[in-house]
Amino acid sequence: DWVPSGWVPIEVEKDKIKVWGRDYYIDKGGLINQIESQSHVLFSAPVKIKYIINGIENEISISEPKYILKDKGRVEFEQKGETSHFKLSTNQKIEFDGFDIVELKILPKNKFKIDKLYMQVNLTDEMKYLNFYGPFGKIEEMDIREGTTGLQISNDRVGLQWFTESYKGWMINSQKPRITIKKADKGWEVSFLFVNEPTEIESPMEIRFAFQSMPVKPYFKNWRDIRPQGWGFVGPPVNLVMTGEGQIWTTTSTCPYPRNWQVLDEMVKYVRQFNQKVYPYLNPFSIGLYQSVKKEAPFMLHHQWKKEYDIEQQNAPKIEEYFYYAADWNIKPPFIQESGRWKDERACCSPSSSFVDYFEYGVYDILTKTDLDGFYFDLAAPKINYDEEKGFSYYTKDGVLEGTDEIFAARNHFKRIYYLFDKYRGPDRKPYTLGHSSPESPYASFFDCCFCGEMIKPKKPYDWTHTYLQERIECRPIAPPPTGEINYELYPYRALFSPFYNMPIFYLPQYGYVKELGRMPELSRETLSITFLHNTILWPAYIYSSTVYDFWRKVEIPFGMGDTIFYPYWENGTKTNYEFIKASYWKKENRDDYLVAVANWSDENVVASIKLSEQLSKFESCMDMESGEKIKIENGLEIEIQKHNLRVFRFCASE
Repeated sequence: DWVPSGWVPIEVEKDKIKVWGRDYYIDKGGLINQIESQSHVLFSAPVKIKYIINGIENEISISEPKYILKDKGRVEFEQKGETSHFKLSTNQKIEFDGFDIVELKILPKNKFKIDKLYMQVNLTDEMKYLNFYGPFGKIEEMDIREGTTGLQISNDRVGLQWFTESYKGWMINSQKPRITIKKADKGWEVSFLFVNEPTEIESPMEIRFAFQSMPVKPYFKNWRDIRPQGWGFVGPPVNLVMTGEGQIWTTTSTCPYPRNWQVLDEMVKYVRQFNQKVYPYLNPFSIGLYQSVKKEAPFMLHHQWKKEYDIEQQNAPKIEEYFYYAADWNIKPPFIQESGRWKDERACCSPSSSFVDYFEYGVYDILTKTDLDGFYFDLAAPKINYDEEKGFSYYTKDGVLEGTDEIFAARNHFKRIYYLFDKYRGPDRKPYTLGHSSPESPYASFFDCCFCGEMIKPKKPYDWTHTYLQERIECRPIAPPPTGEINYELYPYRALFSPFYNMPIFYLPQYGYVKELGRMPELSRETLSITFLHNTILWPAYIYSSTVYDFWRKVEIPFGMGDTIFYPYWENGTKTNYEFIKASYWKKENRDDYLVAVANWSDENVVASIKLSEQLSKFESCMDMESGEKIKIENGLEIEIQKHNLRVFRFCASE
């Protein structure tokens, strides 16, 4: 019966379930007849269960819902369906953030052979982007054979996500498609093939998956004023600090309990002198095996660290809780990894084990005993678990062993942590948690900010932009070098970092993996030219950070980003003389005060002509935010702009 801050209680009407920003239409006919998100419909037809026998398609019509639970935080209902071949029963649980867990039971009436059995989801032709745990970018027809546990199809405003922890219960050949995406007359037809080749059915099938429509929540207040940095304590203009390795505050690489309480008190005291928030490092699904730092070690900045507080590996005491509970906590097979400059080991833990209770009590303890702002959850995704005793492993029809990605258990883990923050911090203290995860994960609702970007690791100057200028990026898990094909609509970037997901995203660039690239100011400007025009927050790690700090001081801080409305280049009415010149702008909520950013994503310096939108065309002049130069406006804006760079202008009455 809990609804976190930011969402609203669920309402149930005759044929629909209302959550924040979205309506789920539930009635006889389909599993879901329609979803309306932000006044946009997602489906061109109801979601149906279909099957083919002897080449003939059949449909299982579904009954009206019978409600089991109607509460402010969750609604649960059942439906039934029947044909001459099958009986179907369904259970759906829709939560306050629109997360809909679906359980299907399909019972054959007799033993018979079936060509295919599938769920058909028809999405409107407004959908433009595809994103799953691999390729992302412009949507196209596709057969998906690998066992992806998530799929997102969206446009710049709304979208639909589908999730599964595993394909257990499906009767599939792993060498054939499990999901197909085809262009249809009225949009896109997505088929989830529960049976993907001719198969004899004689026993019940039980299948579980989830839907979630987007965006999942509203932005929290003043989110756009965040200026983050990690892996160290940095002064202004940074106002949000992520501490880096766990040994800064605990005894090992990751453990949800401080080595002593004074460490956290001193850490908070240190950042408060700069009006900053602080987020210590934690891995929500791992724990260090041995102590690498003495419990009495005080709070120290990285450059102040004294080796006398290090513990040699051969003398390291055990983290006793892990060794006592290891049989329950470990995934199978056990996964131990080496971490950080201390080279200590940590074990990956199952989110369906008692590890989450141990972890969450640590969070509770910290929230009730300190003034810590929140946590930086690194690697915030569980590992595949093959634990046979817990039912997490299974074989496909062709004999391939597969495991379970415990994403629903992980969602419950983060939801419980969010409850603690809501109770002991409250919405005025957001963000609570920062998650190393892309915004399409099933638990992203419970990260107030997320960060990603590590899949693009450029080897040459400007290859970061060149990679995003492709229509689609094949990311497995690191993107290959760009192909040379160019599309200035930036489909991959918009698929992953749309500003309308209502999720503040920190972009984590990777130029610094080639040291000389990480020291080049022009590559920091290149990164800003894309992130800033999409209203993405830039985490200036692995690039030349001073360039970004200077941009914050001259642009973001003087204007004040927290109380603005964003108008992106693809829909704000501005026109440019080159397809690689883009202009986005921000408006102050309560006055005619605008910030206009113009970027050049090409490899050449040009003179750009910008035809301004109706809102901006009334101004006679503007000011360059970085140089202070006043620029006269005559029939638009004409400016010189260097390759892979941006210029930012302020339009207001005083200018």
